[in-house]
Amino acid sequence: MTWQEMEWRYVKEIKSENLIKEFEQVVGYVLPDDFKESIHFINGGRPEFAFFDTELCEERDILQICSFNKDDPGSIWDSYEWDEECEEFEGFTGRYIPFAYSGCGDDICFDSSNNHIVYIDHEEAEVEEVADTFTEFINSLYECED
Repeated sequence: MTWQEMEWRYVKEIKSENLIKEFEQVVGYVLPDDFKESIHFINGGRPEFAFFDTELCEERDILQICSFNKDDPGSIWDSYEWDEECEEFEGFTGRYIPFAYSGCGDDICFDSSNNHIVYIDHEEAEVEEVADTFTEFINSLYECED
């Protein structure tokens, strides 16, 4: 299912068109076009289907796409710098650009070296491959069958 076909809750209007470009300049990374095209419709939103698989684990979840509004809870501006004082996260800032997070606080990121989507366990600093593109990631979301 594409992002256009999915229901998104709690979407926030972007307060300025310049926020995306400003964020790209601050982090030194040009966000993928498919992400930028969708963000005007899903900014800060929670997807109808919240589960996806990584190369290492099934049923990871996405709680919310980060908002580009600086004062919103879950703002992308609060999530792009890693605590590199922790040895495990050394080299993460600049390479992994969080754009969403899971229900347990893990990050879903762009890998700036190849634009792939990765899942990062914030306790172990483990990086798990998810998808080659943002579109592929969104299309992989599914409803958990308990």
